[in-house]
Amino acid sequence: MRPDPVITSPANPRLKQVLALRSRRGRDASGLTCLEGRAELLLALRSGVAPQTLFYCTDLMTPPGDDGLLDRVRETGAACVSLSRTAFEKIAY
Repeated sequence: MRPDPVITSPANPRLKQVLALRSRRGRDASGLTCLEGRAELLLALRSGVAPQTLFYCTDLMTPPGDDGLLDRVRETGAACVSLSRTAFEKIAY
């Protein structure tokens, strides 16, 4: 398994796309929505939702480290992208 891409800059274009999902116009234009939070992600996975991309920050994960959730998301075919704390805080509500 190859390592996940890492984004450290809060000005990264992919993060700007995520921020656009905060508005209805952005969601309607892309056909996507943004889900935030571990509990919400687990609920979505249990409901059969297949995420397109998961942005995560290992510094902020609870429980600390990888407890298998990232592998579960990868099994859906989603891309996983690691963010620095600064980059993650840029897109977090």
